[in-house]
Amino acid sequence: CTDLVAGFLCSCDLGFTGKHCQHLIDDCASDPCQNGGSCVDMLDGFMCHCRPGFVGLQCEAEIDECLSDPCSPEGTDKCLDLDNKFNCECNEGYTGLMCETNIDDCKSSPCMNGGICRDGVAKFTCECPPGWTGARCEKDIGSCTNQPCQNDANCIDLFQDFFCVCPSGTDGKQCETAPERCIGNPCMHGGSCQDFGSGLNCTCPRDYSGVGCQYEFDACQANVCQNGATCVDNGPGYQCICPAGYTGKNCDQDIIDCKENSCPPTATCIDLTNRFYCQCPFNLTGDDCRKPIQIDYDLSFHEPSASSAALVVPFHMQAEDSLTIGMWVQFSHRDEPGVFFTLYSTPSSHSVQGRRALIQAHSSGVQVSLFPELQDVFLAFHEYATINDGQWHHIAIVWTQGTLTLITEGLIAGKVENYGSGKELPQYAWVVLGKPRPDSSKAYTEAGFEGKITKVQIWNRALDFTNEIQKQVRDCRTEPVLHTGLVLTWTGYDDINGGVERMVPSHCSQHICPPGYTGPECDQLTVDKLPPHVDYCPGDLWVIARNGSAVVTWDEPRFTDNVGVVRVEEKGGHRPGQTLLWGTYHVAYVAFDAAGNSATCAFKVYLLSEFCPALADPVGGVQMCKDWGSGGQFKVCEIACNSGLKFSQPVPKFYTCSAEGFWRPTNDPSLPMVYPACSSAKQAQRVFKVNMLFPTSVLCNEAGQGVLRQKVKNAINSLNRDWNFCSHSIEGTKECKDLNIDVKCDHRSSRPKRANDDTAVYELELQVPVKSDPVSHSSSQARASVQRLLEGLILEQDQFDVHDTLPNTVPDPASLSLTSDYACPQGQVVVAPDCVPCAVGTYYSKETKSCVHCPVGTYQSESGQLHCIDCPLIAGRPGVTIAPGARTAAQCKERCPAGKYYDDETGLCRPCGHGFFQPKEGSFRCQLCGLGKITRSTEATSQDECKDECASGKQLAGDGTCEQCPRGTYRTQGLEPACVSCPTGRTTPKTGGATIEECSLPICHPGTYLNGSLNTCISCKKGTYQPQSQQTKCLQCPPNTSTKKQAATSKTDCWNPCEMQGSEMHCDTNAYCLLIPETSDFKCECKPGFNGTGKVCTDVCKGYCENKGTCVKDARGQPSCRCVGSFIGPHCGQKSEFAYIAGGIAATVVFLIIIALFVWMICARSERRREPKKLVAQTNDQTGSQVNFYYGGAPYAESVAPSHHSTYAHYYDDEEDGWEMPNFYNETYMKESLHNGKMNSLARSNASIYGNKDDLYDRLKRHAYPGKKDKSDSESEGQ
Repeated sequence: CTDLVAGFLCSCDLGFTGKHCQHLIDDCASDPCQNGGSCVDMLDGFMCHCRPGFVGLQCEAEIDECLSDPCSPEGTDKCLDLDNKFNCECNEGYTGLMCETNIDDCKSSPCMNGGICRDGVAKFTCECPPGWTGARCEKDIGSCTNQPCQNDANCIDLFQDFFCVCPSGTDGKQCETAPERCIGNPCMHGGSCQDFGSGLNCTCPRDYSGVGCQYEFDACQANVCQNGATCVDNGPGYQCICPAGYTGKNCDQDIIDCKENSCPPTATCIDLTNRFYCQCPFNLTGDDCRKPIQIDYDLSFHEPSASSAALVVPFHMQAEDSLTIGMWVQFSHRDEPGVFFTLYSTPSSHSVQGRRALIQAHSSGVQVSLFPELQDVFLAFHEYATINDGQWHHIAIVWTQGTLTLITEGLIAGKVENYGSGKELPQYAWVVLGKPRPDSSKAYTEAGFEGKITKVQIWNRALDFTNEIQKQVRDCRTEPVLHTGLVLTWTGYDDINGGVERMVPSHCSQHICPPGYTGPECDQLTVDKLPPHVDYCPGDLWVIARNGSAVVTWDEPRFTDNVGVVRVEEKGGHRPGQTLLWGTYHVAYVAFDAAGNSATCAFKVYLLSEFCPALADPVGGVQMCKDWGSGGQFKVCEIACNSGLKFSQPVPKFYTCSAEGFWRPTNDPSLPMVYPACSSAKQAQRVFKVNMLFPTSVLCNEAGQGVLRQKVKNAINSLNRDWNFCSHSIEGTKECKDLNIDVKCDHRSSRPKRANDDTAVYELELQVPVKSDPVSHSSSQARASVQRLLEGLILEQDQFDVHDTLPNTVPDPASLSLTSDYACPQGQVVVAPDCVPCAVGTYYSKETKSCVHCPVGTYQSESGQLHCIDCPLIAGRPGVTIAPGARTAAQCKERCPAGKYYDDETGLCRPCGHGFFQPKEGSFRCQLCGLGKITRSTEATSQDECKDECASGKQLAGDGTCEQCPRGTYRTQGLEPACVSCPTGRTTPKTGGATIEECSLPICHPGTYLNGSLNTCISCKKGTYQPQSQQTKCLQCPPNTSTKKQAATSKTDCWNPCEMQGSEMHCDTNAYCLLIPETSDFKCECKPGFNGTGKVCTDVCKGYCENKGTCVKDARGQPSCRCVGSFIGPHCGQKSEFAYIAGGIAATVVFLIIIALFVWMICARSERRREPKKLVAQTNDQTGSQVNFYYGGAPYAESVAPSHHSTYAHYYDDEEDGWEMPNFYNETYMKESLHNGKMNSLARSNASIYGNKDDLYDRLKRHAYPGKKDKSDSESEGQ
């Protein structure tokens, strides 16, 4: 304490703090102990009690259990240090905690067939019994190995044996017995026979073959005749008829065509096939090789697929390390591709067989393959200096000293260095202009070109680029001929194929004007009066679209013009790839040239739901159809009823289906066409109708009507008696029964100005049913028509005149109307001359007196009916038919509500779908919104619901606006009406997916998360969970918890196994339960002071100390022993060295004392013999111990135990043990007691035990240790 002014200051000792040093510092407050160590606060610091496996002041160091090499060295690959333990990773073939056990590979009994298994390290060896071999004795030692069977017999292995399957004719164990097969010489035509045991072999003569030389050799079939010769089979031989130029038996020899005087003296004769070629000296030509060559010409090629011109024979290159090729070329058409020059190498100077392409020039560049061992080189022409533009171009190809250069128009178009440096060119070469002539199928291109070539020349040196080549380019007609090094000049192309023309003089200096221009400078515009030509125009196009629209494509027309087509317009605004609705579209393309001339291509596009569907035959009838129109794609049909049947409704002459795709005639093309049905036909009742006026000046009344009616009836009956025409007559009187006579009164004003002068009129309506027409007279058999008879009756005979009965009433002949008609019963219609019942699907209308189709929603399955039958209820609603005229109840379908239609294929009501609507119920199809329109709902009921189609990635919302496709869906405008779900298991990264390609992400379900970099779903690892789908990470479990497995989906899956209580506890009560978050597992770790697996923990002190040592634990639980007696060591298992040394010294002293006692006893006994004394009688021990001193007495052994602190040395009967003095406390006292006879209190108290002095000596003498006789002194001392 330090005194201060108005106070004091305490300087605290270590470990204390506070104003008065009253607080003990808690050094454990900062939790300094690591790895689960427990902290003990000390006065001046702290002490950590570490968990097993950790050491250090703060338990910071982990003990490496592998340092002591606990694992077996033979069976261990490596030792892994773990938390307070180690793990031995075993080598192959070892197991056990320390990898100390060699796995018994013979445990599975791998050896087969009685083999003995010898275990090794990670392997086994089988000792096989006789007859078996193989790694597992699985193979029978084949007796067939040595091929014991003879005569090509088949050997079969048996166990330690073999069996020979002998060929026919052989016998014996080894098929060694065989007959003599060549006896009688079975080989025909002089063949030589050879017997090889199992069979014979015939060696045939040259012209025969077969097993027995029975077949004669067919040389023609073997193609022995060469070079296209014709083979003739002559029976015993053959003959080859050689083509021109070949000879020899097989036409394999070329006839030498070069004779002595075949060519001029200066020319070289080159033999060819069936001809020869006179090669004039260089730069000369003509029959006598005296004319200089003429190079002012062009070769014009007209057929790219066939035209070519080649040298007749190869030429000598005479080049080693340099080469220059020059030429002029003109393509006839701009941008036309093709090959125009090919240089081949040949093996000889007179044959082109075995040629190989060295250089090939075509429209885009030059392909160079001078050396086959090097990679081919391609040198392209410049884009700004193309050669196929219709103009003349100069081309030069130069190779020298490994540098390859392509030159066009005097400009370098391409160069390659280090190509073929140090290599030599082939000796002979051959040139082909136009279409290549490859020796094999390998070629750079198949086609030649159309155009002209001139001045093709080859030098065996490199022309100078700055001088010589530029002079060649300047003017093709005036260019100088460079004779130095010239090995091929512009001549000799006489081998012609296809259309090749030689044009003299050359036109290579002529400039070709563009189309539409002329003049020397191509600056004069030509007057173009020719319209473009239509090269291709599509025909009419029919497209079937079931859903009302389709994407329609076509090949657009192609036009050409002598000058050039300037533009092409489509007048209707239609283009291939457009989406069109049902209907007919007129497409017209118009092409214009620069002069305004035009050409038109027009065609139609028909978009139909179906095209001319096939129709079923009419009920009771047949149809006869024919094809018509372009390509016979249209139809025309006629229908007719079978015999005895007729149509009850009018039918057209033809039913046609043309470009519209539907059948005509029809009132509604959208409805299916159904032919009318046929009905049975019966003859109709013929009725003649008579209408006539009878004016009268008197009153028209019923009496007058009756008079007129009777007059008419009498006249008809009278006529019927003669002609018998009435359909029903009364027998006998011949009166007509079914006459229909109607007389009416009509008041008419003949004088309009005088209303009082009205005139009455009798109106007669007479119907006379007749049974036939014409009819015959009953007596004269004359024939007459009924109409003629009635006309004569009325007009000629005046049989209707009633003036005699009705004065002032006369018939009006001018008003007479005489017609005939047919009458049928109700339900039937007249189809003259028959009555036909209304067919099925129709009913008889009394108003129109015709057959009418049953309305929609009704049907009629019988003929001749007056009404139709309503459809039955279907799904609680009246049924409906697709069209009028239904014939059966089966045609009644469910009446679908508005917004839906009936699908006849499935028999269900289906929504109209996006882009369709239907305001009516009971419909069989929906109406299309129109191009570019869509509906939000699939069951739209009004056209007002049709909205403009949304862009890709959007769909129509309920309010008519466009909304983004939700995540996991997509929509492409024009393809999908609404957003479509991604394929199963896939989703989109965001909303607004426009194509299926955007469904690129997998759907990650709960328990997983999406790895953005890998684009895959990964399960949540142990210790994490995820309850939602499509997340990018997993959630961590609460502290001190984990999950039992991966892919946990809930927080409830997080748990701590160490929190189990009662019988569910995982660890011993003397163990810690520790969670391992990485594996969601736990481990049990015994508490300090206990050992074990954690499941079971035992006290470390149990059995730790030996020899009754006491076990004591320190603060960390480490045991130590407190030993008793002379025991020492960690477990009190060792004797103290000091005790052994002290015992040895004591034994020596005792030995000396005993010797002294023996000496003394001898002397004493001598004295006693001289002075015999009476022995003192023994006294009883008052304490009751009654201990006997003699050896073997159990009470004595207890009485002389160290606890009694006996002054005598203990000894035993076992001579191997010798003397032992574990407690030698009072040697001086003992000596004094023995020699002086003085007794201390202890001796006195045990007087009954020891007896008197003489008795004690006698006992010692009798039981004294005599020592070893056969051991050395050192050994005795050691004992």
